[in-house]
Amino acid sequence: MVQRGWVLGAAVLAAGVAGILPAAAAPGRPGSKESTNALPSFADGPAKRKSVVYTNDVYEAWLSPNGYLSVTLQKGGKPAGPTFRLFNATFWGRDVKGGYVFKDEPEIMEPESAMPALQPKEPVKFSFGMEKDAKGSVEFVFGPSSISVDVKFRPTASGEISTLRPSAYFLNLPGLKTGAVDTNVDVAAVCEGKVVVMMPDPKTTTTLGFAEEAGRPAPCPEWVVRGLWDGYLVRGKVDSKSDTYQFWQYGGTIPANGFGFHYNLSKTLNSRKVSFHFEDPNAPAVPPGPATRVPGPVRGRRP
Repeated sequence: MVQRGWVLGAAVLAAGVAGILPAAAAPGRPGSKESTNALPSFADGPAKRKSVVYTNDVYEAWLSPNGYLSVTLQKGGKPAGPTFRLFNATFWGRDVKGGYVFKDEPEIMEPESAMPALQPKEPVKFSFGMEKDAKGSVEFVFGPSSISVDVKFRPTASGEISTLRPSAYFLNLPGLKTGAVDTNVDVAAVCEGKVVVMMPDPKTTTTLGFAEEAGRPAPCPEWVVRGLWDGYLVRGKVDSKSDTYQFWQYGGTIPANGFGFHYNLSKTLNSRKVSFHFEDPNAPAVPPGPATRVPGPVRGRRP
């Protein structure tokens, strides 16, 4: 479900600090012996059930007690378009042949900076883990028009839980979700002006319309999503050019069904730093390289 943004004023700040909910127990995953811990959150006020809220004229970001970071871009104090997610703490396991067989939400959530918090001026940090000793940690830095995410991961010694799969995650357009497509929807009209642009290398640009078959684009150190927000585009970048994002078509075969960008960690890559920038779509852009398209469906599961 898409959450809606709200405008944070001085009165809200005063009211929100009054109600604080300590780390609470939630139902454990099937087969677990202990309950799942959640991050501390506000008990009442506009920030109720949120662990961290940061807002300015450009965006509102909030951290849920389960460790998910969501963002709503703002224009004139109102949402400028759909909410999207920039981080989730999701562990993935492998079978003996190396294939993915299950995913798990963390069983341990531990704040490493003050929580709950409104308008944090310092980096926001927390760690998370599983009963089999897979561990992760993340640090968020909220800037005037960007958010940086620094993630670290330690898999289980056995390799059973071998991957941490955080991702930027964009919801399906109305009426176009998998399994419930409204045949009365004019897909081309709904998708007009909405594109995903990927830059796999400095000389190449891959542009994918929301109504186009996604195929399997090459991993990329930089990408842009345009057309979803009034007055904004969203750009993702990696801190090191040796790292990349991987486009992921989680629903159906076209971006309008819902898509994301993984920035995975594993035994061979246990630290990632990425950033997300909220920019004016009319600002001058760097001249793109030659356009490319790679056909073939990209399939996956919702993170």
